[in-house]
Amino acid sequence: MRFGPKFWLANANRPSVPRFLTSSVDLSAHQGDIPQPTACSLLEAHTVMRRILVENMQPFWVRGVVDPAGGYRLRCDVRGRWSRRAPKRLVTQARTFWFFSRLLAHGDTSAAVATTARQGLLVLVERFWDATNGGFFWELDASGRRPTMPDKHAYGQAQALYALSQYALATGCGTALDLARATFQVLEDRFHDSEYGGYREFYASNWATVPAMYPGYLGAPSALKTANTHLHLLEGVSVYHQLTRGERARQRLAELADIIGGVALHPIHATLVDRHERDWSPSVQERREVASYGHDLQSVHLLSTADKELGFPEGHRLDLYRRLFDHAVRWGEAGDDGGFWSSGPPGQPAIDRRKVWWVQAEALLGMLELFRLTGEKMFIDAFLRTLAWAQRWQVDWIGGDWHAEVVRHRAYGLKAGPWKDPYHHGRAMIDGLETLDRLIGRP
Repeated sequence: MRFGPKFWLANANRPSVPRFLTSSVDLSAHQGDIPQPTACSLLEAHTVMRRILVENMQPFWVRGVVDPAGGYRLRCDVRGRWSRRAPKRLVTQARTFWFFSRLLAHGDTSAAVATTARQGLLVLVERFWDATNGGFFWELDASGRRPTMPDKHAYGQAQALYALSQYALATGCGTALDLARATFQVLEDRFHDSEYGGYREFYASNWATVPAMYPGYLGAPSALKTANTHLHLLEGVSVYHQLTRGERARQRLAELADIIGGVALHPIHATLVDRHERDWSPSVQERREVASYGHDLQSVHLLSTADKELGFPEGHRLDLYRRLFDHAVRWGEAGDDGGFWSSGPPGQPAIDRRKVWWVQAEALLGMLELFRLTGEKMFIDAFLRTLAWAQRWQVDWIGGDWHAEVVRHRAYGLKAGPWKDPYHHGRAMIDGLETLDRLIGRP
């Protein structure tokens, strides 16, 4: 059964706030505390983004994230207060490791950044890697000693590959390179689907096949393939190819780009369909289709990066990028004071009207990449609108970092948690600054 248009339209103005987010912050009460000049040009945007990275993000994560027991402690409330130790998830541990590795590559070689990055390498090597069966566990207990969710998901392996490859590129570390190669080989030997393309996603810790309807760690039945996982495989394999220039990595990168830019797309609307059967036909188990505006705009800059790695000419998929942008802006851009809502049915008004941190971050990069490719005013205007929203409401200038979710000028959610880390908005600031450097002619 599918939910029809009347259901979506009747619920379109009801912001969704998860029930577990019991505390919040009234953002309007703090608007006068810090001057917030709006960026109206590329140069001003560069100044704003540099300030967000250096004054807002880096101090927050450097100050609070290192766990003396190993790896990172990723538990921080909506007001920026670091609290009790929590289980260690592969995804957020790897993404935090990636962020500090990316800072190194960006030119920040301070002792604090270098030490914090190495903390991530050690926890992957010593704690998360399954020395008996290969691959990475999904979750460890708070001590980092015991697997609490030991099964293997391709999404987690992809994030580890992304972080290890970035660290090896930034530092030349042989240990990171060796483990990145081992991770790619696990993806190749255990997850890759040579018959239908793409990757199977979920196995037991000993690589036994689990029942088709068994829910994997992302909530989808284990037999399905998701656009979400394949987006993260695309970014991981792209950086791994940059590191190794291997022919097999190139083949997989081309395959993943064709999946995200082809069979994973909705047949009518320019949006990704998340769940698919093994042969990439639409999932018969999917009760409703959802357009995720953040994933759609994320696919613009990830596909563009992958195509550059593959040697395609600039703008190889520009028509697709334009359509993804048009759909996301038409249905996902908020009509109140800016920013992007989270999701909605394809080709219809958004229903999930939370403004989530990662959606704003990925929108920024997607729109900036479109401007870089075309020079067209509508793309930079959309970029500047979203940056103004993020600077004013999503960035927490009082408690540090970005608010996880904003609904009607109230902030909800953990600053650091099972899915919240410095990866999305860290990449938006660092990659965005480097793109702006090229656009305004800085060395």
